[in-house]
Amino acid sequence: MDRTIPLYKQYLFGFVLLLFSLFFAVMIMAYWAMRPHLLASQQARQVAQEVAQLKQTNQVERYSGEMTYYTIYGQTQDDQEVIVTINQETGQVYMVPQSTGLSKEEAVAKAQDYGAGTIDKAVFGRYQERSIWEVKSDKAYYLIDFTSGELVKKEGL
Repeated sequence: MDRTIPLYKQYLFGFVLLLFSLFFAVMIMAYWAMRPHLLASQQARQVAQEVAQLKQTNQVERYSGEMTYYTIYGQTQDDQEVIVTINQETGQVYMVPQSTGLSKEEAVAKAQDYGAGTIDKAVFGRYQERSIWEVKSDKAYYLIDFTSGELVKKEGL
């Protein structure tokens, strides 16, 4: 009894195996590419929880301006909303209560007042020793002062 597999099934099996191998290789490369960022975010979250004694963290963002900062949004033990910013190079930690400045939505509205069009993203960071919101709109970046809402700098086209 001859049990040979037809040639088209052999090619199909080989093609599926090749696709699976390529998918698996891409997933491994993506993981290793994202690993440093994931580890830094996890470490920033731990530092924020220890230094600011946060009971809950909501989100971690990365701001890359003159220096790189990780920003963690969270709640203190007494339910106060705070923003903790950590300098990636020096490890210096800055903590500001959310209530002392603009929210992300207010910063976006201020940027639009200063001429921003469609908003791509807004991240919290530090620029020249002050807390700012960086609002990206099309090809321009608007740096909005966290406490006053003034335009600190506009970069881009």
